[in-house]
Amino acid sequence: MQNDANSAEDRDESEGQRDEPNRGDEHNRGLGHSDATPQPVAPPPALAQLATPQSLTEADIVDEGSGRFTVGDCCFDSFDDARAFIDARRALDQELSNVVAFEQLVERQEAMLTRMRSNAALLTAEVARLQSGGLSMNHETEEQLVTSTVASVLQKSEQTVCGRISEAALLAEQYPATLDAWSAGRIHRGHVRVIQRAGEALTERQRPWFEQEVLDVVGHRTPSQLARVSARIARRFQHRDPDEIAKEAFADRAVWIEEQRGGMAHLVIKTSGLLAEAALNRLTEAARSASADDVRRMPQRLSDTAMAALITGTCDAGLLEGVTAKVHVTMPATLVTGVAGAQQAETAGGALIDTATALRLAGGAPSWVRLFTDPASGVAVTADVYQPTASLRRLIVARDQTCRFVGCSRAAMHCDVDHTQAWKDGGRTVADNLEVLCRHHHTLKHRLGPNRGWRVQQLPNGTLEWTSPDGTVRRVEPEPVATAIIIESEQAHDPYPPDGPDPWNDPPLETELF
Repeated sequence: MQNDANSAEDRDESEGQRDEPNRGDEHNRGLGHSDATPQPVAPPPALAQLATPQSLTEADIVDEGSGRFTVGDCCFDSFDDARAFIDARRALDQELSNVVAFEQLVERQEAMLTRMRSNAALLTAEVARLQSGGLSMNHETEEQLVTSTVASVLQKSEQTVCGRISEAALLAEQYPATLDAWSAGRIHRGHVRVIQRAGEALTERQRPWFEQEVLDVVGHRTPSQLARVSARIARRFQHRDPDEIAKEAFADRAVWIEEQRGGMAHLVIKTSGLLAEAALNRLTEAARSASADDVRRMPQRLSDTAMAALITGTCDAGLLEGVTAKVHVTMPATLVTGVAGAQQAETAGGALIDTATALRLAGGAPSWVRLFTDPASGVAVTADVYQPTASLRRLIVARDQTCRFVGCSRAAMHCDVDHTQAWKDGGRTVADNLEVLCRHHHTLKHRLGPNRGWRVQQLPNGTLEWTSPDGTVRRVEPEPVATAIIIESEQAHDPYPPDGPDPWNDPPLETELF
């Protein structure tokens, strides 16, 4: 991990030798003052290029005799019913194709509009410069003229128009490669927001390196999956003490209310990721223990239980009684052994944990899981533990980290361990035939079966190759992990107790492995 940090610093120091376009000074959040040349905007693809999916035809109807007809594994009482099913299936396939194509088209058009707004900001600054020799007062006048003209035509407020032009100019200036990838359809608006958010604390010199690394690993990741990866990449470029950053962020904790419709409200609790995950995990376990005749949905149970505990200090129908807060923590072994420059500990949700809290949790754990990783990919390949109960499950959960279905980011600790090739079909209970799936995708996989639903096979190092019903193949690779210890804490605590004793001398927490 120290090598990673050093390489990031080396890249930062050598960046001045890299041949890069001049991006100008930091944007001042006006319509733009850069002297960059506006890039021409290519037109979006025509709708006539939409591909029509291969659908079922009447030739797929099989007469089974006795008035029974089948289409695949679906059975019908008449030929007309089978044909009606095929017609409906073909219409659905076409509409789904249209939805996907239009979604992609809208994303590209939004990227094109963003580039147009950026160009407008640059040209506004250029017009103002040519009129008055660069006087800022003239630029402000020109900016007001542009925003008022556009706002009047679109029937929008000037603040909205000005804000969107400024945001577009900032994106084009700070993350030009991201805007290019968005325009090309490789990523969408959600990915753009994630990249901007992760790089907020980086300097102008660090951003190009960070941006390129993140774009290289986007692949088929959803924004929520990319968020964890991009945050880790950004941390490698930050030269501040991670513990100092964590303490500074924790000082901003607060509680507030956001009014909603119908007399409802959001109660927002801003706290550390460790405490938040512990609280939510405890509420989730309590909600799952409700009686079978409880008609409330899971979100309603969570809300009711939390409110009962906060307002009355009691439990909602006793749900919290006997339930402890649990949180999974992963930390590099170098952090425990005190090696300088070690990476930070994280919760299963990706929240950073300061060193003192991580060591306190490690000190109270009755056992640790040690992961051994592939030196090239960084993927966990085996694990051992002082108490080897359910060690195979520990390895699968540690390797996969989240549900392994395409685009899902539910934490592995809340998922089922599934056989890639079903046990009844001869699948073995070994690491290269197991993966974690959340209950929703686990059920989806088995409910439809391989003939009508998704098919999956596992490749080396835990890579899953999913084939959708329409034949599209998606690969889902496990994220790299550090050689680490993984613990599960059953007691939340203040990570920064005022004038508290040394963490190593505190009474041990009640902890256990998952």
